[in-house]
Formats: sequence, C-alpha cells, structure tokens
Amino acid sequence: MINAGRKRISRVNVRTFDIGKFDLNLLRALHMLLRERNVTRAANELHVTQQAMSGSLKRLRQHFDDPLFIRVGQHLEPTPMVLIFIES
Repeated sequence: MINAGRKRISRVNVRTFDIGKFDLNLLRALHMLLRERNVTRAANELHVTQQAMSGSLKRLRQHFDDPLFIRVGQHLEPTPMVLIFIES
C-alpha cells in the first residue's frame, strides 16, 4: 500500500491486462516517457510525432484512470500508480 497524499493506492488498483485488447505499443510509450520524462523527447526516440505520443499518454491515462505523470517545470514526474505498475 502506498500513501499518495490523500489517495491510497494498492496493487489491487492496477488493472490486469487483457493482452488481446491492450495496445502493446502503449507499453513502449510508457517506457520511453519514464526514461525521457518529456513527451517530445520520448516521441523522437520512438520516431513518432509529439501528437501521437500525447495520444498514447491520453489512452494510458484512461486505461489506468490516473494522470500517470505530473508536469514539474520542463519534465514529467511519475505518479505512484506508475511506480507500482513498473514494480509488478
């Protein structure tokens, strides 16, 4: 259990994947966003447009029902949900 401010997050909150319905390219996008901490740089690394990367982030946010990243200045910081997901 992780206490994220007022919101408590447990591993139970992380949805299980139905691989048949989940776009695995979103995992590549998530990985690159974690590495680069910047949407434009992550897009460049995956050779997609910034708009495509933003769309992937939007879909990930909808899937996890979480913002996943918080903008801090020029970079993105992962939320506890992302940290729990990458641990599992």
